[in-house]
Amino acid sequence: MKKYNNEPNRDLILLVSEFEEMKRNGTVGFLEKRTFDKLLTFYEEDNKTDQALEVVEFALQQHGFSEEFYLRKAQLLLHQNQPSLALECCQKASLFAPGEFDVSIIETEALIRLKRIDEAQDQLEASHALCSSREDYSELYLLEALIWEHREDYTRMFRSLRRSLKFNLENESAMERLWVCVEMGQLYKPAAVLYRDLLDIDPFHAIIWYNLGHVLSNLDDFEAATEAFEFAIAADSEFEMAYRELIEIYLDHTKHYKRALELSLDLADLITADSELLILTGNCYEQLEEKDMALACYREAVRLDSSNDEAFFALGECLFDLENWSDSIEAFHLALKLNSRKEEYCAALGEAYFQCGNMVDAEVYFQKATEIAPDQSEFWTQLATFYIDTAVPERAVEVLEEASMYSWSPEFSYCKIVALIQCGLRKEALALLHEALSESYESHELLFSIEPDIQEDIEVIRILRMYQGELHG
Repeated sequence: MKKYNNEPNRDLILLVSEFEEMKRNGTVGFLEKRTFDKLLTFYEEDNKTDQALEVVEFALQQHGFSEEFYLRKAQLLLHQNQPSLALECCQKASLFAPGEFDVSIIETEALIRLKRIDEAQDQLEASHALCSSREDYSELYLLEALIWEHREDYTRMFRSLRRSLKFNLENESAMERLWVCVEMGQLYKPAAVLYRDLLDIDPFHAIIWYNLGHVLSNLDDFEAATEAFEFAIAADSEFEMAYRELIEIYLDHTKHYKRALELSLDLADLITADSELLILTGNCYEQLEEKDMALACYREAVRLDSSNDEAFFALGECLFDLENWSDSIEAFHLALKLNSRKEEYCAALGEAYFQCGNMVDAEVYFQKATEIAPDQSEFWTQLATFYIDTAVPERAVEVLEEASMYSWSPEFSYCKIVALIQCGLRKEALALLHEALSESYESHELLFSIEPDIQEDIEVIRILRMYQGELHG
């Protein structure tokens, strides 16, 4: 069996333990700069900023002429969002190391954090002459991008980040700010070009493939987006977010349900399945008409997270599809209890109560959906259709007139036509039919879904055929 040498790790852990013991006893003696550097690196990598600041204070007490420790302290203070104190440290460091690039860069970042943008720009311009490596130029252009971000000039910010990444593709901060820039400036098309250029430099960079997938999704190029996310997973087989994004696109846009299920199950092998993943997996099974498997996923999702309203809603929808009305109502109520401002939960409850024959509660929840989201036409159409189905067409007409104050849809006219015919107002209904067909002929099928018997109405069919002939003539 191969033996691994863990001596350096053991030595470092021993060093940290000894230092903390000395600190507790107030007996921290003289330590070499190299020892302080090891201690600082340990705490920084463990995200223990407070302990790292304690170490750097001891280091400065013993090595007060070291610009390195002033710079480390400045970086730690920036991490704690204390730019004023960081700036003071930079000024002290510059006394011992005038003209140092790192000092200038950290000072620039502190000035940006303090919103002293003009000073930051002057400092940055002075830093150009101090660059000595590609990494230096990458940091410089990143800070230039932050200045443009403060000035809300996202086009120039984008150009600066492009330069930063072309100098150093591993600049994680530049990669993160680039996505912010793209989102704020809606720069999806130039971002797609840039990410492809960066992939020419490193075709196996998982983050770039992932970001390209995001950009292409925003451009509604879902086939290309899935290809990018697939490459992200190929480059990093444990890239959890890429799996999730890819599953959702396959489910919602490209309809590749088998592949979505494969990815869901693969991800479940990589991580401990959470409620969100179980919902996605359940969605896959539903689309593949495996309702029992979907139901099992949703039940496990609510068991794992009883505060996830979306899990209860998914469970309710699945039970509804299985015509288990009473259990679906219970699930929808639990979802609504967790999130009382979700109009789709109210509408789903209305439908479930309608199927149970409870018209009083059905009306309450259909109405509530329109109150929560008056600008969404589908809920007004649903409420009007409810009144048509329950033989209260006069109320349907009133609802559709009220709906027009908040929203508009060609479906309103077709619902109103059916309601007017039920009210005995054929003349008004047929006049409205002419108007509706001239505005949106393709929506006329709604007439038949609301009232199938209207297909036997000779006058209505004659008018429909007339407009159909005009469209094809």
